[in-house]
Amino acid sequence: MKNMKVWLVITFIVFIILASCESNEGATTEDVEPMTVEKEKGIEAEKQSTSGSEGDTGSELQPKKKNIWDGYEGYAKTLTEFELPERGLLEGEAAKEVHSGATDGSAVYENGYVIGKESKRVFVLVYVDDKRPYPYDTQSLALFKTIISSVVNELGIFNGKMGARNKPIEELTKEELEMFSIGRGVWGVLHSSSDRVVRDLRQFETYFAEQGYDDLAAWTTDTVGLYEEILTLDHTEWKKAYTNYLEGAERIERMDMVIELMSKKS
Repeated sequence: MKNMKVWLVITFIVFIILASCESNEGATTEDVEPMTVEKEKGIEAEKQSTSGSEGDTGSELQPKKKNIWDGYEGYAKTLTEFELPERGLLEGEAAKEVHSGATDGSAVYENGYVIGKESKRVFVLVYVDDKRPYPYDTQSLALFKTIISSVVNELGIFNGKMGARNKPIEELTKEELEMFSIGRGVWGVLHSSSDRVVRDLRQFETYFAEQGYDDLAAWTTDTVGLYEEILTLDHTEWKKAYTNYLEGAERIERMDMVIELMSKKS
């Protein structure tokens, strides 16, 4: 394939080592160099170990609802029990032509998706002729899992600390309240984070609706709607914006957690 470029979207970078981990029994993240750049036949790929990733504080995720499964078990089953599509699956040299780092642990597709067979997460997207690949069948579920895991680590608005975003309004400090009220500091972070969530998740409204995952499409629409409303508000309405942000963050955290827990059960 000529004019082929591999672009690792920043949100996918922590998943780039999945293929090597899945295909080598006993392999660990310590076996991978923190950062390498691979160039072959015009294909470039960055690889980064998940160990010691800056800002990786997933252990602090604690949604407020006591029963995180309430209303989410169906989502978790859909996102963990699906099978990767057979259509467009490449093998051998054909797979390596799309992605030079293809291994037995990765499923490489003709439309540019590279998915971990065990994790069922997308970790490389190959842009052919500068066009972003469009997912088909269950590829959208694999992509959603990757995006959710990335977004959940970017929701902190106070000094980048994960747990701080769940601080209720009554626990905000005087300084934090002032920054919200004058539209400075954390208010800007709140807006930029909300914009990113909208851009990352809105695509799945279309994907899921087209592929018949109506419950996930509805969840996405409702979640994106919370953040879209934030973008219409100014700092004088910061309480409404912050309330929306916390509600949306909890929805995303719960989705991420039930996927992880269900994956461990299976």
